[in-house]
Amino acid sequence: MNLQRSIDRFSASISPEGILLAPTKLAVGLVLILMQLYPYAWVAASCGLLGELQIGYYRDFYVVKHAIQQTGCVDSLEYSLHEDLTLEGFDFKVRTKSGRVVRLFFDGNQNVGRVCSAPKGLLVMNPQYTYARPQVYTIERVVEHLRDKGIETLGLRDLLANIDALAVLFEPNYNGDTFPRMDWNNYTAYLGYLHLEIVDETVPNRWLETPTQ
Repeated sequence: MNLQRSIDRFSASISPEGILLAPTKLAVGLVLILMQLYPYAWVAASCGLLGELQIGYYRDFYVVKHAIQQTGCVDSLEYSLHEDLTLEGFDFKVRTKSGRVVRLFFDGNQNVGRVCSAPKGLLVMNPQYTYARPQVYTIERVVEHLRDKGIETLGLRDLLANIDALAVLFEPNYNGDTFPRMDWNNYTAYLGYLHLEIVDETVPNRWLETPTQ
């Protein structure tokens, strides 16, 4: 069995003779074992047996969930999933401590860690007209708006902590032409952008969302 052979090699490498004669065997043996255990860990994580470990089918979901929780700006958190053979996408509805509600959308093709920490820009939806194309905001324009708060870059924490100030920028422009709109025909060009909606709670909820634990 390949796994057993890898374990035997690893055991030999950590013996006194093995360490003295071939120190790299320790690392090689460990890597071989981890490579062969990874598929089992992936399946276990996907079945929920490893808690919220960031591995398996729900890896990206947990990466984003933990990133949101670590901002320190969250009063409550709900989510919805688009599940298929792969996790096609998901969204989180975040009620911030200021009382503002924001919905964040993520696509299964995104590098969600990068989007949370250093998005290329923001795609902002009009909560009244969900069929309208999102408006495109560059990070430079958003940072300029938050200049008096000392913001030089924008990550998820900066976004949620300053969402009331950003609403002043977004809401008056929902129906205008000041900011360009997303081109759905060039969808992949926006995979580095953070897609969001400032929720209007007077509009009937069209999402089936589950509170997080």
